[in-house]
Amino acid sequence: MLTNIRKLLTAACVLLLFAAASRASTWEAEIGYDYGTSDTIDETDELDVDYRFNEGFIKLRRRLPPLWEYSATLGQGIRDYEEEESEDELDNTRFSLRNRLARREESKKEIYSLAFDVDYLNKSYENRPEYTYNKTGLGASYWHKIREEYKLGISGKFENIVYLKSDQRDESVESMKLSGEKYFFGEDLTLDGYSRLIYSSRSSFGTHLTNKLGLTMKIGAPHLESLACWAKAGFRNSRINEDYEDDLSYDYFFSEIKLSTVNPINDQLELAPYIVSFSKVYAGEGYDNAGYETRAMLRYYPVPKTSFGLSHTYREKTYTNVKSLSSVKNSYTFSAGFRERGEWGASSRFTRAFYQYTDADEKNEIDSIVTVELDKYLNKELSAHVRGQYKYKDMKEEPDFSLSRWDISAAYRW
Repeated sequence: MLTNIRKLLTAACVLLLFAAASRASTWEAEIGYDYGTSDTIDETDELDVDYRFNEGFIKLRRRLPPLWEYSATLGQGIRDYEEEESEDELDNTRFSLRNRLARREESKKEIYSLAFDVDYLNKSYENRPEYTYNKTGLGASYWHKIREEYKLGISGKFENIVYLKSDQRDESVESMKLSGEKYFFGEDLTLDGYSRLIYSSRSSFGTHLTNKLGLTMKIGAPHLESLACWAKAGFRNSRINEDYEDDLSYDYFFSEIKLSTVNPINDQLELAPYIVSFSKVYAGEGYDNAGYETRAMLRYYPVPKTSFGLSHTYREKTYTNVKSLSSVKNSYTFSAGFRERGEWGASSRFTRAFYQYTDADEKNEIDSIVTVELDKYLNKELSAHVRGQYKYKDMKEEPDFSLSRWDISAAYRW
């Protein structure tokens, strides 16, 4: 862990010195720190393990006139799981370095963007050294949009994973994604989709394709502003995910279908419901499940810059092999926010969620979650962001417990 911290500090100092020696008004720096407690149930519903975490990052961005921009992000993180032996194996530290060089050009008729990425990640497991690995990644992406006509994009990435204590676990992953949007009647009707091909040298994963097809219509009727629907299907690994990298590794087939609308009631009140159906079929695991979720959100804008929200979410999830995980979830959320552009913003949210397990009443629980966020722009160069969350779990038979986290960041431009 100390070695990784030295790497982080050394690299940060070098980048800061390089930035200080550069011309004024071309750099932007952001530094952030997250800490608290969480559980894997927020990342994957199939396993609920609690852990403590500390994560810090520093990001430097430089504009390269006239159209290019370079950014580098260094991160250091620690996760400490529960003390039980089977869960303690997941304790790990992470050191990452992400580099991006991007170019964007825009005119009245068209926009295009080009980006190159070089990433490095070291993940060290304290109690299972054979899990420790280095991952390097090279990627590029390009997209081109002709306004009111179409948008086309292509991206590719190569990742090489090398385990320091067990070369038989080494893995290379290659992916390519083709995406597009076609506009009709200006942009009142949009047909969009993508195909993502992933190849892994790991025999249990192999080669798989993920596809998405969606349709969005701007209707503009008195109480129906827009209608959107999409369908996705494919194969994933929880460590090869578009959104996050998880400590738990699962291979699974998935499918999702979603339908949503935006329904204005008057100038200040808006209803936004959706329904989504989903299924997962795991490879080599017993967590196969399917279900659906529906939500209705009511948004209220009484005066400019101020908003209130009230929503109800209902979810049914049924497990084929592990009946004790099948559950029904009802959650209610109230939110409020105010934002003065370029000055400050504040928001808060309160959620009350009820979990009922159909074949395991003893696992029933009630979650209460309070979230508060504050953005403050001290001047044109300096801004700060603070986010705090507190979660209390009221368990039917197990001991109650709470989780909390704080995210703090500041950005400076010069």
